[in-house]
Amino acid sequence: MGMSTDVRCYCGSPASLCDNATVYGRQYGRGKMWLCECWPQCDGRVGAHPDGRPLGTLADAETRRLRMQLHGVIDPRWRQLMDEGRSKRQARSEVYAWLGQLMGSDDFHVGNLNADECRRALALIDAVQ
Repeated sequence: MGMSTDVRCYCGSPASLCDNATVYGRQYGRGKMWLCECWPQCDGRVGAHPDGRPLGTLADAETRRLRMQLHGVIDPRWRQLMDEGRSKRQARSEVYAWLGQLMGSDDFHVGNLNADECRRALALIDAVQ
């Protein structure tokens, strides 16, 4: 499949960095993802940074859907801050710090949340709007 490191799937199996065309039939985005070595029996996967590091923890379909839903809520918030003159890094940091406070986490990252944590984050955001 690809180069393997100590990255593991939620099922306990190792994961490998591979071409995302393995799953999608053609390349999307940067073209790389981390995929459970038990795929397709296990659907654990996550995207990769340009340097190959995982974008978070491997996730099942429900968790990936909830992470995308959460990004759909928070990404417009940091984009608005960019429109107000902040840099992308500053804007994202502010929004992530705010959500981390809501979640009680000093090191908040959407890519590390499980399905229940995504639902909790969405509910907390909804409650403060």
